[in-house]
Amino acid sequence: MDKNWRLDAIDLIQSALKLRPWRPAGILLDLAKFLSNTIAGDQLGLPSIESIASREAGIRHGKNPLIIAGHTHQPKVELLTSDSTGERYYIDTGTWRNRITATPYSLCFGRLKTLSYVVIYGPDEDLGDAIDRQKIASFDFWTGVTQQWSRRS
Repeated sequence: MDKNWRLDAIDLIQSALKLRPWRPAGILLDLAKFLSNTIAGDQLGLPSIESIASREAGIRHGKNPLIIAGHTHQPKVELLTSDSTGERYYIDTGTWRNRITATPYSLCFGRLKTLSYVVIYGPDEDLGDAIDRQKIASFDFWTGVTQQWSRRS
């Protein structure tokens, strides 16, 4: 998304990071988060990831029930469309990396372990209440955070 010889969102984020927003004397970390979220969002006039996914031929024509992506650090499941061929979803598994969280005034930081995953089942798996109907496929999506405290020496 970096555009040579033009001011763009990447330049704004790089400038904000040079100000070291995580320091109390600098600008708030919230500004860096806002600029970061703006890159992937509608505020720059860019289409959302979900709207791009909904344009895929397999989604539009009902051939594929879902699109799976990841590494956005924002795990989620979004309904793309629903019609006579069924519901179709966009699944974002986020990331497997640790999250660095901040207190409200960015004076202290913590570390959380995060994990998201999706399991896709075929027609003969995970039947649930579909026993009386012909099941095509299904999915499970799980996301979570863990924290383990230990004594510091």
